[in-house]
Amino acid sequence: MLEATINDLPIAEPSRPAADACVADRILIVLHDFSAGGTEKVAIRLANQWARMGRTVRIFCGHEDGPLRAMVNPAVIVEAAHPLLPRSLLSRIRLGLALADAARRFRPDVVFGPGNFHLLTLAAFRRRDRSGASTICKISNPLGSPDRRGGGGGWARTRILKMLTDGLDGMVAMSPALRAEAAKLLGSDLVAARWEPIFDHDSRFTSETERDPTLIVAAGRLEPQKNFALAISAMAHLSRWTDARLVILGEGSERDRLARQIDRLGLHERVRLIGHVSDIRPWLEQASCFLMTSRYEGYPASLVEALASGLPAVVTSCSTALSEILPTAGMRATVSPDAGEIAYVLQQMLRQPRQQSLDPLLLARHDEARAAASYLDLMDRVAIPRV
Repeated sequence: MLEATINDLPIAEPSRPAADACVADRILIVLHDFSAGGTEKVAIRLANQWARMGRTVRIFCGHEDGPLRAMVNPAVIVEAAHPLLPRSLLSRIRLGLALADAARRFRPDVVFGPGNFHLLTLAAFRRRDRSGASTICKISNPLGSPDRRGGGGGWARTRILKMLTDGLDGMVAMSPALRAEAAKLLGSDLVAARWEPIFDHDSRFTSETERDPTLIVAAGRLEPQKNFALAISAMAHLSRWTDARLVILGEGSERDRLARQIDRLGLHERVRLIGHVSDIRPWLEQASCFLMTSRYEGYPASLVEALASGLPAVVTSCSTALSEILPTAGMRATVSPDAGEIAYVLQQMLRQPRQQSLDPLLLARHDEARAAASYLDLMDRVAIPRV
């Protein structure tokens, strides 16, 4: 049985298991590509840490394109499918079949899927795999109802989910609350909980930076899930009362639609689409408020980074994990997805600009080395011994 609670391992490198224990010495991670998403970023952070901890790590991908390719440590081997597999209707299935061939060559102890997107890939992999590797998948977004905010999601959805997860050796939720939510659908024996790796040893926030009292920051992929159209609508309300400005950090398929909305509302001086940035910390240190208007989230890393930097936050009720992320009232507000309400709460936040102290609990909880060690502890226990 996988443990139900998070194993608070020390930040230091973990000790090796006993000689007769199963050890995940060889880890194979599957990624479709290196697009600028949270799933890909977390997978690369884990891969780099596991390599530093002495494991042999390989990333198998459909394509090496994407801005996050540069994040990969040279100690991590990257192998692309041949022929290349750009994203398409059936590309996840084809990627899973190609992954089985890669596993036959690499002989991993564990194959790791970093998010829900790869469940179909792992299902296809298991149909062809002859390597005998254990398989683990991280739950990157809620598995429940169609709007992904919990619930059973209907008989058909639950049936498909169970088919996709049948045969997995483990699944990893990003917090105890998310684990409890997933366990209702999949059973408590399958799902463990591990904190996200968000901060490395170079993560530095300062509480002494002078903040811009008019600046609001939002961050994420420009996709329907993030609902930045709602944030822009809220700014249309807010611009009637204040000179506040919103910068949106991220790139995605909705850029043109959001740009047209900004143009239609006459918000060129109030809302900017900055595009992808490799590090959001400089923006967080300048701002006076963080805004998240997502329809649904798993465990939003950008919100954690904002709070850890001492930034107040206004957040829609988009995740079961919010109660574990958000501190007490005064530094945050949870709002309904209503543009007028969001604008009103933002106005209240900006009227009382204050320098928040940094949050050492969040920094320690989400330390990359600590999280990677906790994942390895799980992998070492599910790895199948070689004979």
